[in-house]
Amino acid sequence: MPARDLTSPKLVRVHAHMPPGDVQHQWAQPDGDRDKVLLALNFVRPMTVSMGLVFDIERQGGLVDAILTSQSLILQTGVPGDRPSTTVGNPRIILDLPRTGFETTWDEWLHQHYTRTFRRRLGLKKKAAAEAADGYIVSWRRLTAFRMSSSNDSATEDKTSEEPTTGP
Repeated sequence: MPARDLTSPKLVRVHAHMPPGDVQHQWAQPDGDRDKVLLALNFVRPMTVSMGLVFDIERQGGLVDAILTSQSLILQTGVPGDRPSTTVGNPRIILDLPRTGFETTWDEWLHQHYTRTFRRRLGLKKKAAAEAADGYIVSWRRLTAFRMSSSNDSATEDKTSEEPTTGP
């Protein structure tokens, strides 16, 4: 049976004008698949809808990290191939996703994922792969912390020297 498009115009239209706090969320690992992470969303008002978003850590780990860091997610209707530059006027829902304690688990999963990836793709020994994973994650978070804050802050100070807001 094909998956239903739960990000329907009706869901977006009904929820678009509601105050924050009308969605419950939980992060999990789907069916023990260590290369994926699941975000379960349960809308509780004004329309009851449940959905699960599955993210592939390899391709979408940065997106998961950004969701956890910003504690928010934007859901918007669209079709495959749409780009933010062409859908900027489309209705959307901005979800507040406060910290749940999953961040520590995410840090471990992300580190394990990149350690395995660097061992497999680069042929690194376990210790070298773990160090490379640590460096990659720190660099990624510095870059995204700078990009997220520079688009919202009017200050011109160099944000790359700050510690990331998510992670160890």
